[in-house]
Amino acid sequence: MQYDWPSPLTERTLTECGWSPDRRVDMSSTIRTLESIGYHFSPESVDILSNFGGLWIYPPEIESAQWAGDPVQFDPMDPFEGLPEQYFSLQERLGQTLSPLGRSGGEMGYSILADGRLIGDWTAGVLVLGNTFTEGMDLIVRRYRQPEWLVKY
Repeated sequence: MQYDWPSPLTERTLTECGWSPDRRVDMSSTIRTLESIGYHFSPESVDILSNFGGLWIYPPEIESAQWAGDPVQFDPMDPFEGLPEQYFSLQERLGQTLSPLGRSGGEMGYSILADGRLIGDWTAGVLVLGNTFTEGMDLIVRRYRQPEWLVKY
């Protein structure tokens, strides 16, 4: 999968955290384990996890940032760990499958929707971070605007 990052800052931040376009990790065991419980992984999410799996992304300090830059951990086991009913309920509510990617700050779980949008699920609701994974990661790194609400709890 090729990534066209909207900002040089995003690409630089990801690279400094260990990401590269050629990076590959075998996430098949983790994905199989989660699929056996009923979680869904789209081809796009498998590509993303193969490239980002195991990484911690540390957003830079930006004075004009709209929110705190909590580190993002790419581990699909974490967002819904012990909470499969929350995952299934959220899919039902959104009317489409979602694929878990990771989390940040212990409160925000990140997933890719079937339509390709990157979302963040936390106690107040579901936020759309980007219409694509690259748009969403750019917003997570740069925090230049508030995300849009998809669902408020």
